[in-house]
Amino acid sequence: MASTTSVRTVLAIATHLKMDLAQLDVPQAFVQGNVDTEIFVKLPKGISILTIDEYGNRVTLEKAGKVLQLLKSLYGLKQAGQIWNKELTEYLESIGFTRCASESSVFCKRGDDGLFTIVLTEVDDLIITSTQTMGMDDIEKSFKDKWNVKDWGPLESYLGMRIVYDKEAGILSVDVENKV
Repeated sequence: MASTTSVRTVLAIATHLKMDLAQLDVPQAFVQGNVDTEIFVKLPKGISILTIDEYGNRVTLEKAGKVLQLLKSLYGLKQAGQIWNKELTEYLESIGFTRCASESSVFCKRGDDGLFTIVLTEVDDLIITSTQTMGMDDIEKSFKDKWNVKDWGPLESYLGMRIVYDKEAGILSVDVENKV
């Protein structure tokens, strides 16, 4: 989970360097992750799947003494948050981002061409900031291709905070007026 200090620090860096700020949302993030351990579940009451038992008879999974193995994460699964975090981290690292040593929800990427991009994660809500519009467009396209993310456009609110950003003037203000 991103600390308030981390959010404010990323916003301050973006303001100082006059970087663009955007927000993305990963829909149904917890069911995006692949399960990498063996997790077995029983079907909920009222749902049945037929299978063939050892005698060739059609029976329910329960009567056959079988359960289902999860391949994808589910909401409500204890490991769901951890599975999603691992999926997101592995993806960001595969496209060249490095996780910040002091804050696990902040990822940075510096290109040879001077491009500097930061991604701040809060479960399925992402803040993306970059020194070049091209960098923003590339990462947004990459996320849309991978997870069909929702682009909420320029950052105007995040975790209950209202954000007003004037990039050209180098002024950013944050308040929680709507929550008071």
